[in-house]
Amino acid sequence: MNLGNSESGSLSRHELEALIPEGVSAHWLSGFIEQAVQLANRKQSAEVGKIQEEKRLLEKEKDASLKRFLYNLNNSEKIAGIGNFFWETKRNRIEFSENLLALFGLSKE
Repeated sequence: MNLGNSESGSLSRHELEALIPEGVSAHWLSGFIEQAVQLANRKQSAEVGKIQEEKRLLEKEKDASLKRFLYNLNNSEKIAGIGNFFWETKRNRIEFSENLLALFGLSKE
């Protein structure tokens, strides 16, 4: 069933009125549509809330995973007697790990 004209895809007032069953008032139909829109908005809000909660949980998992990785890296470096550094060439900035600094008798402070 094609609802609407081919150019705009919308129904004319006459076409809309033809779809309304006999005996249904425009006031009742307006109220029904308003309730349907409110229900859709509540469902959408609930879905957004679920997505935000999932995002928060994923961020928490990511943070915990990163902490475990850094802890294991730090311990591995200590055992191996090595360290690491990160050189940010665009800013000409170098960041040394605590283990690398310790190898040279230095601290971050």
